[in-house]
Amino acid sequence: MTSITFDNARAGRPSETAAASPATPHAASAENKRVLLYPVHRTTAWWRFVGQNLGWGDSVVVSDLRGEGDICVVDDFYVELKRLRRQSKPGSAHLSDAEVADVIARCRLLRWLDPHLAACMA
Repeated sequence: MTSITFDNARAGRPSETAAASPATPHAASAENKRVLLYPVHRTTAWWRFVGQNLGWGDSVVVSDLRGEGDICVVDDFYVELKRLRRQSKPGSAHLSDAEVADVIARCRLLRWLDPHLAACMA
């Protein structure tokens, strides 16, 4: 049996490792590992159950609905949205204006937003 370690998968380089034992396939790699689960509405309890039974150490349910999941991103999202709207000039240290326009053109969400806000979020 093979498994993909979380650190290598996040870096884009999955590596095959031998499983610890058939009963706990990820026991050797369970130390200091955390799985983030993003459920859709009304599936939080199911994903929490799945996360607890993966055998991967900790699992965290991240929700976009207040009062659900271990972490709720709603309030942080709106704080960041307000900050983006207040920017006088959208810009990115990582993307040129042409690249920002390309991101907006390709994204189904951004192309329908106000151009200033879309450029800030790109």
